[in-house]
Amino acid sequence: MSILVIIFLFFYFYNFTNILEKTSYDYQLEADEQLKLKNNSKALELLNEAILLDSNDATSFYNRGCCNYYLGDTVGACRDWVKSVSLGNKHASENVNLYCK
Repeated sequence: MSILVIIFLFFYFYNFTNILEKTSYDYQLEADEQLKLKNNSKALELLNEAILLDSNDATSFYNRGCCNYYLGDTVGACRDWVKSVSLGNKHASENVNLYCK
């Protein structure tokens, strides 16, 4: 093989694998769909993945808090909502005030 073919194949497969990598936002979108279907456990798994990729995303913490709440884990919900507030999500403070004492 010539060096040009090897270089081409390297960049082709490098770009292809980057396309396949999901972002935190991709996981959030999938979680939103699962929430709409009331598949809270699956949504929780997806939001856990989103948070692993971006631990500073207030929306993921807020939504994971909602999943936890729907699944009966109020302590986990409050922990996530408080984290969401600390990351700048003012809407999450309403849930903290309502459900976290």
